Amino acid sequence: MGGEQFSTIDSYETFLRQTRIKINGMLNKVLWICIITGPSLALGIWTGIFPRVQYSTSIGIAILMAVIAICHKFLVDKFADSKATSYFALIALDFLLFYMANCHVNIALTYFLVPLVALLFCDKKLYLQACTLNFFVMLFSVWNISEHYAKTTILNETPVEWYLNLIGGYLIETVILVSTGYLVCKHMAVYFANFYKNRSELLEKEEKITEQFAVLRSMTEIYQYINLLDLEAKTSTFFGQDSKDLEILDWSKHTRTKLNDERSRQVMLDQYENFLHFTNLSTLIDRIGKKMSISEEFISVVHGWFRAQYIVVGRNANGVPNKVIYTVQNIDDDKKREEHLIRISNTDEMTRVFNRRSYENDIRHYKNAKDINPNLVLVAADVNGLKQVNDSLGHEAGDEIIRGAANCLVSIMGNIGKVYRIGGDEFMVVAYTATDFEKVKDRFLDLVKEWSGKTVNRLTVSVGYVCAKDFPDANIEQLEKIVDARMYAMKQEYYKDKNHDRRAKG
Repeated sequence: MGGEQFSTIDSYETFLRQTRIKINGMLNKVLWICIITGPSLALGIWTGIFPRVQYSTSIGIAILMAVIAICHKFLVDKFADSKATSYFALIALDFLLFYMANCHVNIALTYFLVPLVALLFCDKKLYLQACTLNFFVMLFSVWNISEHYAKTTILNETPVEWYLNLIGGYLIETVILVSTGYLVCKHMAVYFANFYKNRSELLEKEEKITEQFAVLRSMTEIYQYINLLDLEAKTSTFFGQDSKDLEILDWSKHTRTKLNDERSRQVMLDQYENFLHFTNLSTLIDRIGKKMSISEEFISVVHGWFRAQYIVVGRNANGVPNKVIYTVQNIDDDKKREEHLIRISNTDEMTRVFNRRSYENDIRHYKNAKDINPNLVLVAADVNGLKQVNDSLGHEAGDEIIRGAANCLVSIMGNIGKVYRIGGDEFMVVAYTATDFEKVKDRFLDLVKEWSGKTVNRLTVSVGYVCAKDFPDANIEQLEKIVDARMYAMKQEYYKDKNHDRRAKG
């Protein structure tokens, strides 16, 4: 069977069918060759080798085999894989033997050639049927010639005695041939059946692996790096856009892949130990456990933020991960967008300082803390006269003085804390400083006095502050109340001095 034909065989049944096609074609050639049996017999008659054979026998054999070969050729062309085509050829050979025997052509050994030919089909049933037919042909052939050959023996045997004597030897040889041939055919059938079963399973696995490799290659468009880790074989296959590289892992020398060894040199120093722990393959199975994946985010000094992830794609019979995909994905742009969205969600749109949501999130940290840093300073500020400005000059002018107050707070306190707009004209500052904050407050108020806008040329702000070191036993809520009270005390002084009704005019 040619290499091209062999590569297309995907099952034992297909193998048997292809074998029948091949052997049937070969048998047809044998039948054509058998035509020369007639001329060969004629030559033997002429030379005296077959003194009891007539020339008519050689002519009859040649004509008969030509007819048989033509008929078989038709069957091969139309039904090449059919068992009937195989049976026709084997029966034709048996018929040739029968005819030659009856024509006194001595072909004793040839009786056993047909069963041997049947072995080539690797089909136990066909082999046994060929042996059975061949045996009966042999019985009848020997019986038909027994009377003739009994007369020629020097033992003065009767035809029956000659027949039994010869057929007894043939019977022993037939039993040996059939039993040996059957065992050979059986082992061949088992071997090829297992061979093609295993081959089919391997082809299925190869197809699945090919599909997996195709998926992995497609993933290279999403991920910077993709490694397929075989934790049992201790191998790592790196997949690039147009190639793949296999790395043998020796955990006694290296607990991570070459890829991660190189990547570890680019990780931010404060994340280095965490990265080494995450990429340690000797502890990976324990860290993954029953989870489908684990991931961590790190910062590369070269490429920015990236996400490293282990994804389980195979487990053994005990449920232990044995095949894992390791991916590295650049998420720097995502992080920037995330930071931008967080900044927007925590930023007051008008003043560009932090908003009330940001203040509440930050202050929650102090509410949960056991101790408060003594250098913490809370500042409360409120714009004076906002309602009067809105009523007299419009809301655009009111927005201008709110932005002015925010800018003054950021200019003086932005370098030591965060400035928040928590209401229409209300601000909070969370600062850290060990210096005298009264001086910071004075600088702020001086800057407020100097401020002048396009629509409004004057700005006043009531401000109060509280230092945590002055109230060591106070919690954050108590500090908020103190600073709020101090701010409102200053605001009351402002309206008292101006003789303004705050509720009426802001």
